Amino acid sequence: MADIKFVRMKFTNPTALKEACDAYFDAVESAAPREIYARKQIVTIKLPPTPAGLARALGITTSTLGKYLRGEVSFPDNVSKKTEAELLRILTDARMRIENEITTRALIGELDNTVSRQVMGMLGYNKSMDEAGDEANNTVKVILQGATADDIEKWAR
Repeated sequence: MADIKFVRMKFTNPTALKEACDAYFDAVESAAPREIYARKQIVTIKLPPTPAGLARALGITTSTLGKYLRGEVSFPDNVSKKTEAELLRILTDARMRIENEITTRALIGELDNTVSRQVMGMLGYNKSMDEAGDEANNTVKVILQGATADDIEKWAR
């Protein structure tokens, strides 16, 4: 199998990048709801925007999009620092739009938890459930500001 080479983003103009991102979100918003099999039944939902969808609309891979967002890849040398900052701001805004949609829909139970976790992992949320809470026992660790050690111990009983 041939190695997939890194594909640099073709956008070096903030206006063109913003238009491409907006076109992707407009296409997702205007798409008709789809019937899918979820929770042992057929349900009709509006599919959310995804990192993979955005990357495809920009002509890059999801991993490349992540590399740009994490600063692991720089734009071509002919892009000024000011323009690069604006391009990153646009990509970050697009990422936040996706994140907001996914988390909101996951919180209200519209999206499957496993899929939501996978998509959030693409966005950089890679902590396991054990680090955030104990999924098996349905407990969550809470940090209480201003509480004394005695208060916390008393409440833990």
